[in-house]
Amino acid sequence: MTTTLEVSADDPRLLALQVALLAEMNALYDGTDETAPKPVADGARYLLVVDDDGRALACGAIAPLHWPGAPASTGEVKRVYVDPSARGLGLGRSLMVSLLDLARRSGHDRLWLETGEPQEGAVALYERTGWQRIPSYGQYAHDPRTRCYELVL
Repeated sequence: MTTTLEVSADDPRLLALQVALLAEMNALYDGTDETAPKPVADGARYLLVVDDDGRALACGAIAPLHWPGAPASTGEVKRVYVDPSARGLGLGRSLMVSLLDLARRSGHDRLWLETGEPQEGAVALYERTGWQRIPSYGQYAHDPRTRCYELVL
């Protein structure tokens, strides 16, 4: 059994998952510009999925998106990660449902996200759950491996 909790950006369990996420991204992308977890953005809200023993299994965040050209009330999904030991159990899909609910409660009417072609599991999850591909935005706009998506809530 798992429980999804809203936690603060400095929750040690969240930080541990984000360290693992960054290590995985460094391996997939031959290094990134981030080496330590940092808050996503002002106003971000974080979710953590834990098991009955309180062990952190997955995380993600919803943040306001203030990007030129983004429709009003757009949020961004950030830092979605499922511990490798818990993959294949449906936690990614469950976490996304919780993130969508959090986004609605936060006043967002659409969400954007960025992922990359090397993250095949993430791409498959987003496409299976109705996200539509959009032009790349932000710091990722010039990276040919980037895939950006939108979901209207």
